[in-house]
Amino acid sequence: TIRGNEKGETLVALIAKNPERKYIDFAHELLAMGILGVSYASYNHRGRFRSGRSRLAGARTIKQRYGNLEITVSATSFAQPNPAAAALAYNEINEIISGGNSAWELFSGGGAIAMQIANRYRTVTAVEIDRASVERGHRDALGMGLGNIDFLFTDARKIVLPDKLDLLVVDPPRAGLNKKLRQAIIEADISEIIYLSCDVATWSRDVTHLIQGPYQLNYVKPFDFFPHTHHIEVLSQLRRK
Repeated sequence: TIRGNEKGETLVALIAKNPERKYIDFAHELLAMGILGVSYASYNHRGRFRSGRSRLAGARTIKQRYGNLEITVSATSFAQPNPAAAALAYNEINEIISGGNSAWELFSGGGAIAMQIANRYRTVTAVEIDRASVERGHRDALGMGLGNIDFLFTDARKIVLPDKLDLLVVDPPRAGLNKKLRQAIIEADISEIIYLSCDVATWSRDVTHLIQGPYQLNYVKPFDFFPHTHHIEVLSQLRRK
């Protein structure tokens, strides 16, 4: 896998069945060719980085600008691959949210949305299951002086939501929100929900469930994060009835 930024800095992750030691010389050859850092992950049929990852040579991360934010990204953890389109969506989120006391973001990754909305809420909690993303997000937030963001390393699908929230942001993978989490959201006292989805079908299923409960759909806007493909990113806002 390859991750680059607008400065031309590039990271590479090698995913292979052979032992890590076999790729050390090749990693240094890539560095000599201008690659900034090389990582290794043992192949796992369940997913690219399910068996962990390690640094072979060079840098682990680079900086990527998303609108007015510059956050740390790697070749081995998820971050939105189209920074220009993602920045438009993040700015739109800031335009439509109400602000308030407390906000949570589930499936937060490195916390890009949490950082975007941090000046609108007294406390922001970002929940993510990938440890490397949590560590990067925590460092980035501290580097920006955003001391009101708390990162939780846990599975968002099993989270116990607090009794009252002004805002809940969900940005799940293509599978969307599982039934247990949807039900937890319905039962929670949440004033406003921002749902950013990369799969229209699971978004439709999840929102249908939520509006059958105490929420109403107020806003929907598509974003073309993946030009020349059939994939559409959907930004939506729900409010408690």
